[in-house]
Amino acid sequence: MLRDNEVVTKECTFHPSVKTPRASKQSIDKPLEERLMHEADKRKERREKLKRDRENEQMKDCSFKPKLVSNSSQATVNINKLTGQAPIHERVGNLQKEKNERL
Repeated sequence: MLRDNEVVTKECTFHPSVKTPRASKQSIDKPLEERLMHEADKRKERREKLKRDRENEQMKDCSFKPKLVSNSSQATVNINKLTGQAPIHERVGNLQKEKNERL
């Protein structure tokens, strides 16, 4: 039987080359939990980067660019000027008087 195996192996032309794992010495020294957390962080960063890239790609085609007001009180003043009305806190007394007169 042993002799048959020797004959068979001499006739075989395929000789696989088996490589050792690529695990670095640094990763072997770290505990498993730490390595897994590090890999999870890498995956999360990669997903976030892909999401940002996809959003940027979608926004590239958008032509509308709104003009944002940095100060909200300035925006309120501008709205009141456009509508020609005083702010609500100045009008509330008059509004209540008008309501009471109607009743």
